[in-house]
Amino acid sequence: MVNGAKRMIAVVALVVLMCVLHSSFFIDAVAGEQEEVKAGFLGTGKTLPATPRYRPERLGDEIFKTFKPAREIRSIVSVGDTLWIGTEGGLFSYSVLVDTLVKVNGDFFPSIRVITVDDDGFLWIGDDEGVSVRRDGRWFRYPSGEYRSLSNVRDIFCENKRTWIATYGNGAGYLLGDSARWYTRNDSLLDDRVNRVLPESESSVLFGTASGLCRADTLHWESYRYGKRIPVGSVDDLVIDEEGNLFMAIAHHGVVQYNMGRVRIFGVKDGLPSLEVNAFSFDPEGVLWAAGKGGVSSFDGSGWVPFNNGGDNLGKYRFLSIAHDLEGNLYMGTDKGSVIMVMANRVKKITIPQDFPEAMVSKIKSAGGVIWMVGGGRVFYSEGNVLKELLLPEPWIDGQVNDIVPSKGDGGVWLAARFGILHKRGDVWQIFDRRQGLPTENFTLAARDSSSNLWFASFDSGLFELDGKKWIHYTTKDGLPENRVSSLLFDGGGTPWVATENSRVARFVGGRWHELSLPGFVPNRGFEKSRIDTSILSMPGVRVIERSSYVRPGDPLVVLGVDDRGNCIAVTPVGIYRYVQTGKWQVVSFPAKLGTPVPTAVTMAPDGSLYVGTSDRGVLVLSADRTWHLLGTDEGLGDLCILSICRDYRDRIWVGTRKGGISLLTGSWTVR
Repeated sequence: MVNGAKRMIAVVALVVLMCVLHSSFFIDAVAGEQEEVKAGFLGTGKTLPATPRYRPERLGDEIFKTFKPAREIRSIVSVGDTLWIGTEGGLFSYSVLVDTLVKVNGDFFPSIRVITVDDDGFLWIGDDEGVSVRRDGRWFRYPSGEYRSLSNVRDIFCENKRTWIATYGNGAGYLLGDSARWYTRNDSLLDDRVNRVLPESESSVLFGTASGLCRADTLHWESYRYGKRIPVGSVDDLVIDEEGNLFMAIAHHGVVQYNMGRVRIFGVKDGLPSLEVNAFSFDPEGVLWAAGKGGVSSFDGSGWVPFNNGGDNLGKYRFLSIAHDLEGNLYMGTDKGSVIMVMANRVKKITIPQDFPEAMVSKIKSAGGVIWMVGGGRVFYSEGNVLKELLLPEPWIDGQVNDIVPSKGDGGVWLAARFGILHKRGDVWQIFDRRQGLPTENFTLAARDSSSNLWFASFDSGLFELDGKKWIHYTTKDGLPENRVSSLLFDGGGTPWVATENSRVARFVGGRWHELSLPGFVPNRGFEKSRIDTSILSMPGVRVIERSSYVRPGDPLVVLGVDDRGNCIAVTPVGIYRYVQTGKWQVVSFPAKLGTPVPTAVTMAPDGSLYVGTSDRGVLVLSADRTWHLLGTDEGLGDLCILSICRDYRDRIWVGTRKGGISLLTGSWTVR
């Protein structure tokens, strides 16, 4: 029996393809001028010149240290006695012979989606921010900041010097030497969200997309979404066995077998662990295995046989990846940070070390020598260099915490949550909700003023102040521009400020809220570029990686902060505003090259630099020396979507991201 049916079919297909296709290479208009290809294997496409970037393995220009989880084991590849493991938190190698797990450093983004090895033994890595290849001891990088087509890579298939790449949102294409060809919906690709790419025969290629299966040959494109009796859904994996049967893992539909128009659909009753199947693998005997939620099954030709390892209950796992080595050993990656290995008659589980418990860090606060963090709804705090979790009083509160403010003097903490306001003092918890007379239970922000009064913003019912004895409720009747508050703080004089969801700014003076207009910024209608020259700093050029950006209707466009003099700062897509004692706004417009970034957070560093978090561009820095910088993943940030920025009690800058954990500008810590 021929081993590795997928590889065998691909070899035949790509040998022929190399004779049919001329060399060309990819990426997009950022890398070079496009040439439209009218004829050939896949019809119209784009050829684009590009050169990968080489950098030493230790990246000298990273200024952030990022901590993020490695729970999702997304890709596993076995090479010799080494197991390569790709996770949401980086690359790991496991030596099967000596039972040693090592985190691998290299020029790649830590959110790894796929690992593969080409015929020359070179390691290829696809991640959320580009593609990397390890050749002759050096890393070569195709970063998405330079090659926009290569963001959100989902699959890489290497064979005979040709490398196919699938991306989620930018289509798919192939590399050959120093050139490539790229395909999108403009070339009749069914969907630019491509999960898998697989050569089918000597003249055709299959694309598994989020909208279904698509096939291309030398003459035309064909959609399998309708008319083939194949269930409609996202195709999460594709393989072809040595008999020519195509197997598809289709979201919510289990496994579908297709051959010459004949369709068979397999579900739980046919032996699959569930209808969620995430990955396939062939063992050395050519038997197909499927891994997904609730376990792993193998195909016996007519149905699926659930795998029972005789020890650990596989039903409790959600498997994201699966692989076999040449000895027949089985490796299964979970979404809980572990790899289960079945070798001969022995079962072993290895646990991947975690840098940080959560991928999302929505809030960071510093008080009294302790750093508090809200990550994915869980609450963490640091004591020295040790990270601990704050255990919440009720299970229904888990995942529902939105903001945090430490108590003053008693070592306690207050939480704004989806189902009320929580206060912990010692071992005692108090919960404030409708039972205490509050008109709402959905609270989004928490802060404390200079008089130690506590303030909470609700989802849509205005602001609440707790003065130690009673609750005071503020709404539009009290001058609030809107009852939905998106930003809340107190300036150096103790005056409360808010920004609302409709992008208006107000401050609390004389017992009422008073709205202040921002020059050049139009609430509710978005923004127009300010014509006001900066009265604070000059405007040198900005170093940016241009990215597509837009403001969605309803997005909050204003975030508030305080400078080192206690002045309120408001950041909008127009620029940075500072409210001074004269009662006027000073404005620093964003450089034209930056466009209109959507701000999400702002803080001032000890040297007077302003750090502005954005929704999709990383951190924009206005330095004290009057220069602009844009800090992104190349500088070590875990994600370009910033949710929180905090200056801690040691004057360090922390950045919380949507899916890249937490990043520290200087210093380090240990998670226990």
